[in-house]
Amino acid sequence: AVNGPAVDRAAAWLTGRLVENKNEWNDQAWLLHALATWRGTAKAAAKPSAPERAAYDNIWEHRERLTAYARALLALTAHRYGDRERTAVLVRNLEDGVQLDRGVDDGPDSLATAHWGSSQRFWWHWYEGPVETTAFVLRALVTIDPKHRLVEPTMNWLVKNRRGAQWNNTRDTAVSLLALND
Repeated sequence: AVNGPAVDRAAAWLTGRLVENKNEWNDQAWLLHALATWRGTAKAAAKPSAPERAAYDNIWEHRERLTAYARALLALTAHRYGDRERTAVLVRNLEDGVQLDRGVDDGPDSLATAHWGSSQRFWWHWYEGPVETTAFVLRALVTIDPKHRLVEPTMNWLVKNRRGAQWNNTRDTAVSLLALND
């Protein structure tokens, strides 16, 4: 059984962090995504609280400064809020930032791949890692439009970037499996 009062306290804490982090749009996108997920599902639009709505509008206003990871989180949030217009814009923003690759040999049987995130081996923030970023973009695409043209290439990239049976670390492995399961 889930301890309802404990979850409510956690949601209140997240809401407080939304207000405190009003100029940290990537962090706000993560917090808002967690709250929107807690409040509802994609089939029944979530009803945001006043601080959530203010954060949502604030992030939207600064969306050009978001990483691909935060855009995916915001797209999921917009979708859960039933905001079709913003959802569509954010999906187009994700499409604009994709890194497409036909494969090593570029032959006709080569599997196309698509990914997002820093292409450098080392990144400074958790929201710049290519595996986790790509996994969350995949989750957004599958949730919003399961037949989106980038779903299959994104899945291909995630599968091709495993290290044996896992990804770089436990977190990457967990979010990749969640995305592929979706």
